[in-house]
Amino acid sequence: MKRQLLAMVIMIAASSVFADDKDIVNSGLETMKEEVAAATQAQLITKEQAEEMGLNRSTTYEVFSSISADNLTDNVVDKLKESKMPYYSVDVIDTGNQEENYRAEVTEYFGKVE
Repeated sequence: MKRQLLAMVIMIAASSVFADDKDIVNSGLETMKEEVAAATQAQLITKEQAEEMGLNRSTTYEVFSSISADNLTDNVVDKLKESKMPYYSVDVIDTGNQEENYRAEVTEYFGKVE
């Protein structure tokens, strides 16, 4: 159950942990993109895309919730609303067997400095 909830929240790409839940992961990713796009002007990318685009990392921080996976999504959106950075990536952090904890690592990026 936890895997499905986390996958539905904010997966960037299917990892080995969520490989069997590929449709749920893709659905969760689309939901996250829609929610963040509606709330901010930031664009969801992967860390690999940031490197390929030559972006600079602004900051990396953890977001957490002890309530639910949906609350984790809300917390990520709230943090990104405060940001002025145009790009971000999100990775779900596996908390092991701690069912009540949901964590994500958010990295924000800005464009090349000439």
